[in-house]
Amino acid sequence: SVPNYKNVLDLIVTIDEELALESGVDYYPIFYTEEIVSGNAEKCDVFFCGEDGGRLELLETVLSVLSKRGLKCDFYCSKSPFAGKVINGIKHIKSMPHSEYISHIKSCGIILDIVKPGVKCCSLRFCEAVIYEKKLLTNNPSIRNLSIYNENQFYVFDKNVYIDNCFLDAPLSIKPEAKKEVSPLRFVEFIYFKLGI
Repeated sequence: SVPNYKNVLDLIVTIDEELALESGVDYYPIFYTEEIVSGNAEKCDVFFCGEDGGRLELLETVLSVLSKRGLKCDFYCSKSPFAGKVINGIKHIKSMPHSEYISHIKSCGIILDIVKPGVKCCSLRFCEAVIYEKKLLTNNPSIRNLSIYNENQFYVFDKNVYIDNCFLDAPLSIKPEAKKEVSPLRFVEFIYFKLGI
């Protein structure tokens, strides 16, 4: 448990705000750096890749909603026992190499983020949307608490999967300071500040 390490470490940081409050450790949302990979995957409107983890039913619902609106969706369920099959429009795979994953991110217009049940902290999908300048659809309301949250780039839907056409149709609008906020250098500055360096 976290308290066992507090006496032997100078700093403990978590991306889970609730855990930080419970454990008395420092909270830092998340950071990311751009990876140099070509975006040669087939173009699509919305991309998702992740394991089932209790999300498959919601993923199928989102796919149905977006497909009915004429959006081309490219959804992958990884670590699947049905690898090699397409079930209800979702491609089931064992895994996807990271470079291929980033290529898909670069080739899409919108990243879909569905957090696993019980998860409340932000996923890397948020940072990927910022770094690669994409819109993000998510069921994670905690992103609204981040300083760089931008309702023109990020849309939070609930279990009813209502997704506003205005968000889908509007051109992407990005906060200019967003990339700096998710930079690893900003995290290093945070560590220096906390340690008084």
